[in-house]
Amino acid sequence: MSTSSIPGYGQEAPTEKTAVQSLSEAMGAAPAQTAWSGAVRGAGKSSPVVPIEDLECVTDTLIKSDNGLVRVAARSLKIRIITYKALARKVGA
Repeated sequence: MSTSSIPGYGQEAPTEKTAVQSLSEAMGAAPAQTAWSGAVRGAGKSSPVVPIEDLECVTDTLIKSDNGLVRVAARSLKIRIITYKALARKVGA
């Protein structure tokens, strides 16, 4: 699946960078990086996390976190990933 902007929608593909930024907005940069790194390891992935299916796997790991802020940010990211994939399929991106 392409990681570019979806034609007609202008939505960029979620990336590891945007995922960590989302977490940082919820909990601060250092805790966000710690949570992300732990989730990457927990999902059995390595950084940089690509393709989007691997990003989704790491996000699913974050959703299982004991930290409520992490879970909320991860659910938001999950919605963004699902939306991006659905729109990409719709337009054949």
